[in-house]
Amino acid sequence: MHKGVENREKTSHAVLTKQLSTLDLWTDIGRKTLIVSIISVTVWAGCRLMHNFAMYGIEWIAHISDTYQSGKVIYGVLIILAIVLSGGIIRGLLLQRPAWRDSSGDGVDKALIRFHHTYNDDGNDALSRYTEPTFSHSLRKMVMSILTIGTGGSGGLEAPGVYLGETVAAGWSKTFKRLSADELRLYQLAGIAAAIGTLLSAPFTAAVFAIEIVYAGHVIYRKLSYCLIAALIGYSLNNYILGMGGIFHAPEHSRLFEWQEVLLIFLVAVVFSAPAAIVLGPVYRSAERFFNRFSIMIRAVLGALITGGIGISFWLIFDLNPMHVLGMGEETINQIVEGTGQGALQVWWILLFAIVAKTIATAVTITSGGSAGMLIPSMFMGGLAGAAGFYLLGEIGLYSGTSVAVFVVAGMAAALTSVASVPLASIIFAIEVFGSEYGPAACFACAVCYTISRRFSLYHRPETDKEKNRGNEHTGIIKS
Repeated sequence: MHKGVENREKTSHAVLTKQLSTLDLWTDIGRKTLIVSIISVTVWAGCRLMHNFAMYGIEWIAHISDTYQSGKVIYGVLIILAIVLSGGIIRGLLLQRPAWRDSSGDGVDKALIRFHHTYNDDGNDALSRYTEPTFSHSLRKMVMSILTIGTGGSGGLEAPGVYLGETVAAGWSKTFKRLSADELRLYQLAGIAAAIGTLLSAPFTAAVFAIEIVYAGHVIYRKLSYCLIAALIGYSLNNYILGMGGIFHAPEHSRLFEWQEVLLIFLVAVVFSAPAAIVLGPVYRSAERFFNRFSIMIRAVLGALITGGIGISFWLIFDLNPMHVLGMGEETINQIVEGTGQGALQVWWILLFAIVAKTIATAVTITSGGSAGMLIPSMFMGGLAGAAGFYLLGEIGLYSGTSVAVFVVAGMAAALTSVASVPLASIIFAIEVFGSEYGPAACFACAVCYTISRRFSLYHRPETDKEKNRGNEHTGIIKS
């Protein structure tokens, strides 16, 4: 009996010793915090430049469509086509150079591959990541993203931001000669969190998103703390230097939900929003097979013409600004939620047309060589599908509520969960950006959609043998 107690005490002591060995010294914490801060400021500057230049182009195209009305529409069409086509030609010329080819596409998948490949190194060595370009990749991705979104491409900047955050983090880690793969991974996560925190102005969402998108089913608290620091730096610089608020706005909503409203939110999220976002994957793969037949230059030019044609057709048919389909789509969400958009944005079947157009335009933009992300477009589709469901239910007399916002927010959260498998980040996003009153609807929608849509995620982290057997990083994790 005494031997059993003794053995248990030895085991407990060994576990405690192992746990204490994973704790950082104060000097290590100070060094890591300093490097994370440098990474965060650099990522913030890069993301803000990328976003601002892209927005200049988007606003210019929107202004052209508003200016050339009635008998002058043909001039507006020709100018927009010229802008879109010039962007495609420049991208095609750049992509013919091998150094630029990594700058096309979504970016999240490449960032995840580089992160998880560090587990294949012998011991705890980060040198294999340092053999690839870092800062130069960041600059090329910024330029390519501006040339894509700023000239009328369709997509988001959050996914290129993830790529930017990972490459900048690896660059600074290499500069400071940090040879530990575990420490490099901490900086990569912090870079991703800083990028999302900067672009969404939602620090808690950004930190949890970075952990969830990378580890898919685990929350590692030791690294989450540094992700929070990185995201808060990006958020604070947005607020205190640029005076920026959140990118989305919503009216206040009652914290009390009737059971009929909850049931309808569930119906809309599962039947409308999640499928609208999930279909982006198959459309993307079909577009990829189509464009792979052509050379790089033809691919870029053809993709630009198709994307521009979709935006212009939407403008001419529905008399709605082409930037509701092209660009990022953030302003479209705000107009629907706040009720400030044109009356056509309150017609359910027009919203469904907008979803189809946005889906095709985004897939074409990315697979033809553009640099844009699928995260914001998926949220756009989920939000518009939620709004379409709301207006359809009102039209057939099944719902008499007056606020479309809760359906849009639940739809956005459900869509993000469905395509990226980040349920915690999706729920936190709804609460942090739109308000705590939207939390219950988002929780319900995300819980259901995560359960039924995990196999449809656009992003799948690569498994490595070392990752399956890693030891000390399992201190403090929650398994989904």
